[in-house]
Amino acid sequence: CKILNVFDNTESIGRTINSALALSRAGGGVGLNISNLREAGAPIQGIEGAASGVIPFMKTAEDTICRYFNQLGQRQGSAVTYLNVLHPDLLDFIDTKRENADEAIRMKVLSTGLIIPDIVMQKAAKNEDIYCTAPYELERATGQLMSDFDFTAHYDDLMKNPEITKKKKMSARALLSRIAEVQAESGYPYMMFIDQANRSMAVDGRIAMSNLCSEILQPQSPSTYNPDFTYDQLGKDISCNLGSVIIDGVMDSDDPAAIIGAGVRALTQVSDMTIGTLPYAPTVDNGNQNAHSIGLSAMNLHGYFAREHIKYGSPESIEFVSAFFMAMRYYVLKESNKIAQERNKTFTDFDKSKYATGEFFDKYLNNDYLPTTPKIVNLFGEWLPSKEDWKQLKENVMDFGLYDRELLCEPPTGSISYVQSSTNSIMPVPGGPVETRFEGNKVGRVYYPQPFANQDNLEYFESAYDLGYKKIIDVIAAAQEHIDQGISMNLFFDKRNSNTRDINKAQIYAWKKGLKTIYYTRFRQAALEGTEVDCVSCSL
Repeated sequence: CKILNVFDNTESIGRTINSALALSRAGGGVGLNISNLREAGAPIQGIEGAASGVIPFMKTAEDTICRYFNQLGQRQGSAVTYLNVLHPDLLDFIDTKRENADEAIRMKVLSTGLIIPDIVMQKAAKNEDIYCTAPYELERATGQLMSDFDFTAHYDDLMKNPEITKKKKMSARALLSRIAEVQAESGYPYMMFIDQANRSMAVDGRIAMSNLCSEILQPQSPSTYNPDFTYDQLGKDISCNLGSVIIDGVMDSDDPAAIIGAGVRALTQVSDMTIGTLPYAPTVDNGNQNAHSIGLSAMNLHGYFAREHIKYGSPESIEFVSAFFMAMRYYVLKESNKIAQERNKTFTDFDKSKYATGEFFDKYLNNDYLPTTPKIVNLFGEWLPSKEDWKQLKENVMDFGLYDRELLCEPPTGSISYVQSSTNSIMPVPGGPVETRFEGNKVGRVYYPQPFANQDNLEYFESAYDLGYKKIIDVIAAAQEHIDQGISMNLFFDKRNSNTRDINKAQIYAWKKGLKTIYYTRFRQAALEGTEVDCVSCSL
């Protein structure tokens, strides 16, 4: 996946579409932040009503990136557009994924995601109204782009600013209900809690958006352009280099640290080999050269739990996840520090990070994430890092730095999980001990027994639809505390006994637990020929 910011000028729009087309042609998924584009009816060169808004841009992206550049006819291209929830075109943006939307605005292939500041959730909790703001007025009044503006910190001042004249009022609760309504139909939009993503960041800059699977969260910087569409100042966008370790393989190994370290080095090599190979997307190449960012993840969590007779969502499971990802964070940092020492090089602006000051390490020195339940303690043995280990790592990082700016995330790991006989990522299984998969536009049915499933542990493969959202979110939140980027977390509901209010409750719970993103909202529908099937919008 690659991530590109779009700015409100012809040069940026043209260059971004050009880069996105080339990336799609090469097989990449593309994320686009369109929050900076003027809303429909905004003035252009002083002429009111001239701007077309974000929908025509989305149509252009869908028809070109997703459809025309169809990757040698083998599959459609993949792209997502993210919009700040306080953009005036918000409601039309949400409605593009309605099943009965007018064909002029409906997005059949293009994915959608919302960027949600804390102020919106806070207003919803108080049942208050929220006001959308025109991006052009915002930039003119504050000197900041909508993609960079901190609405939660400056919302009250913004509302008092006499230069901000175009404000669209709506009920914050009604807005969340409308989002949930469309999610119940299509699974979209994704949700990104932007303030939580930025609060937990240890490096300099500001995160503005996420990617096609909502797990990549990295800061970007804008470009400026010359009239001939060349770059005046080359900004930094994002390239995602991802790979996964298998949890049971790590836990069964005589040297778990070596597996995690090898993962860091393999992905770092991918990042290094990519440098200079993206001339058609120079901002992405520039970001990669400066950040060397990677995203190591883990999969087969539910399969491992079932093997060890641990219930997904139980206190034992949460304790395991917290300890495992604490160890992952330690060993990826340790390996990146070794690479920095070997090459005598760090990521750009390391000196401005909380790693350089040592502030990042305080929570690991002041809090104890080691397990206490005997069963979980026995599973880990001796390889979990102690506070003394963290203290030594802090000294090494402050002295020599880190090579990779970002290190951990959790993507969906869909197909690669099946190839590796693993359950997807760290999510619970949706289909129970034996999953029914449909291949080839759902004309071929495949039965997939979950890894380690046998007659003694079938009860431990409880379906995600039956677990309830709190257990899932509790497990994901335990991992998120140690993952510097995001997690592709789905919400699961049964359409027979769920409504939009249940969706909103789950979203608010996820936000309160510190999650940064929500991926698809999925529903189990009525039985089809004796089997339960998912409404998976990404397969449409």
